[in-house]
Amino acid sequence: AIIDMVLATEMTRHFEHVNKFVNSINKPMSAIEETSSNSEGSDCEGQASIRNSPENRLLIKRMLIKCADVANPCRPLELCIEWAGRISEEYFAQ
Repeated sequence: AIIDMVLATEMTRHFEHVNKFVNSINKPMSAIEETSSNSEGSDCEGQASIRNSPENRLLIKRMLIKCADVANPCRPLELCIEWAGRISEEYFAQ
């Protein structure tokens, strides 16, 4: 799982991961809206089953690590500069 999370930060597959994430949210939500008009209790149960499916749990983890990976510019400038220096050193060492 950890290797998968690290590989999810690879920018060559960025749009693939983002599209899967968007589709995993949009398609099931429209299906839930259709079925919720037929039965009252299915809305909460349907949302929980969407979030708890193994594929979607993995996809959510990938998206969380991607957000953490690209969040450095959102930090205060001092921290951003510190972490940019650290990542540059890591790349140079590799």
